[in-house]
Amino acid sequence: MQVPVVNAVGKRKCDPASWRIPWRALSDWEWVLVEDGEGTVWTETGAHPVSRGSLMLFSPGLRHRIDTSVEKPMRFSFVHFDAPDCLSLPLQRGEQSFAAQLRAKTPVMEIKAFGSFVRLVERFHQAQNRIGASRVLLLGALQLEWLVLMRDELSQSPSGFTAWRRLEKLRAAIQTNPGADWCLPIMAACCGVCPDTLSRDVMACTGERPTIVRDRIRLEEVKRLLEETSLTVQEILARCGWEDPFYGSRRFRQLCGCTPTGWREGENRCP
Repeated sequence: MQVPVVNAVGKRKCDPASWRIPWRALSDWEWVLVEDGEGTVWTETGAHPVSRGSLMLFSPGLRHRIDTSVEKPMRFSFVHFDAPDCLSLPLQRGEQSFAAQLRAKTPVMEIKAFGSFVRLVERFHQAQNRIGASRVLLLGALQLEWLVLMRDELSQSPSGFTAWRRLEKLRAAIQTNPGADWCLPIMAACCGVCPDTLSRDVMACTGERPTIVRDRIRLEEVKRLLEETSLTVQEILARCGWEDPFYGSRRFRQLCGCTPTGWREGENRCP
C-alpha cells in the first residue's frame, strides 16, 4: 500500500474585516480542523455552520468557500493529501470504501476525539519544518494516523456521544475561568459525575487524563494572552491558574516546547 502523500500543511487565523477563503476547488483531498471560533463553510449544497470541533472534509473537485464570524474569528489547521490506495480500502469487511464514507460526511462533521486531532495536527506542523526524505515519510505516517482517527470517528458508537458532550462541557467551563482551582473532584462535580467516570470519559475521548486536558486549555489561553496583551509572563500565568511562575513556565515548556517568553518572541510558532 502506498504511503499517503501530504501536499500542504498549515494554520490560518481569519480576519473577519478583510479575510475569507474565496470559492475554489482542489485536485486533492483537504481536511480542515476548526480549533477555535465560528464561521460558515459554503459548498454547492448550501451553507454549513462550523465551530470549534468541526472537521471540514473537502473531496477533490468540491467547490467551497469559508467565511468567519465577526464576533468569534476562526482559527484552524489544514492538510492537503493524496492517498488513493488507503482511501479505496473498506473500514470493515463488506462496508463502503473509506473514500465513499468520507464523501458521505462532507463537507462538515463534528468530531468527538477533539484533543487527539489537535495533538495530531501539532505534530503535522512540526514535521512540516523538517527537511529531506524524513519529512516526507513522517508526514505520510501522520496521515495514516489521521486515517485511523477518522475510522474511529466514522464507526463511533452512540455511547461515545455522552462522553464527548461531557468533555465539551468541562472544556467550556475551564475556558471561561482558567484560573480557577480545577482539581479533579471539582472538574467531576462540574460535569455531574464522580472523578472515576470523568477520568474514564476524558481518557476515552482524548487519550489523556483530565488534568492534562485542563493544562492544555490553560496553555492555549496563556498563548493568546502572550500574543494579544502586554501583561507580564507572571501575570498571565497567574491569570490562567499557574500562580507559581516557575512551575507555570516549566509546565508551559513541557506542553509547548519553549518558554512563555520564547513563544511571545515567535519561537515554535507555525507560519
